[in-house]
Amino acid sequence: MDIETFLYHLHFDTDKVFPPNWQVDWEDAPLTFKLYRGLKEIPLTADVPLTLNEPRACVKPSLDELGHFLWYVYGLTQYNQTPLEDTKEIAVQSLRRFVPSGGGLYPNELYVYVKLEDVPEGIYHYDVAHHRLKLLREGNYDFYLSRCLGNRYNISDCFCTVFISTLFWKNFYKYNNFSYRLQGLDAGVVIGQSLAVAGKMGFSARVCYQFLDRSINHLLGLSDQEESVYAVIPLSVHGIQNNPKREETISATELCRELPELKHIAYNRSKKVIDYPMVCKL
Repeated sequence: MDIETFLYHLHFDTDKVFPPNWQVDWEDAPLTFKLYRGLKEIPLTADVPLTLNEPRACVKPSLDELGHFLWYVYGLTQYNQTPLEDTKEIAVQSLRRFVPSGGGLYPNELYVYVKLEDVPEGIYHYDVAHHRLKLLREGNYDFYLSRCLGNRYNISDCFCTVFISTLFWKNFYKYNNFSYRLQGLDAGVVIGQSLAVAGKMGFSARVCYQFLDRSINHLLGLSDQEESVYAVIPLSVHGIQNNPKREETISATELCRELPELKHIAYNRSKKVIDYPMVCKL
C-alpha cells in the first residue's frame, strides 16, 4: 500500500488499515512506560505542589522545579483498578496521567537536556514509573543541538530542552496501523500540556517540529525504527529569541559522526515485537 492510500484509509476507512484476522496478544502487551537498566539515577522530589495558580517569575530554576514540571506534564497521577461485574477479580489495572491517551497506552516518552547547578549537565530520560531521571549522555551539547534545530534559537540560554518521542510498539500492539493516527494525537496533547505547564511555572517555551530527526535520535540513543522524536521544546527563564545568524547547511550524517553511539538497555516486557513497516515508512 502506498502512503497516500494508507493515509486516506487511516482517516476515512479505518477498517482497511487493519490486516485480516487481526488479534491482540494481550498477554504480551508492553509496559506503558520505558525502563532503562544500569544507568545513573537522579531522584526527583515527590513533594509536588498540588496547584499551579499564577505564573511567577523564575530567576534560577532548580531540580525540584524541573521535577514539578515533568510530573505535571506526564507524571503518574492515579492508579486505577476496574473489577469484573459480579466478581471480586480485577479485570483492568491502569496507571493514569494528567494527559489523555488513546486506550490509556501513552506511547510518548519524555527526554530532557538539563543544565542546572544541582545535577550533571547532559541528556536524561524521564523515568515515569519512579519519578526520576536516568542519565543517558553526560556533557554539554548546546552546539550540537543548535545545529540540529537549524540554529534557530540560542540553546545556551535555555536551562532545559524537552524531547517528546513516540515509542511505536506501545500502542501498535493493540491498534496496529491505526496506532499511527493515535500517536500523532497523543504527541499533540503532550506538547500542549508542556506549554501550559511551562506558562504556569514562568518558563518561556518554543515548539520545534522541524529538525534533523536522525541526529536528534542519535543524541538520545534512539533507534528510529522503534522510537522517534516528534517535537523539541527549549525552556528558558529569559525568553527565547530567534537567532538571526544561520550557519551553512549541515547534514544529519555529519552531526551523528560527532557523537559516539549509545547502547543502553531498555525493557518493555513484550517478548515478541512484530514489524510495522507502514509506520516506519511514514
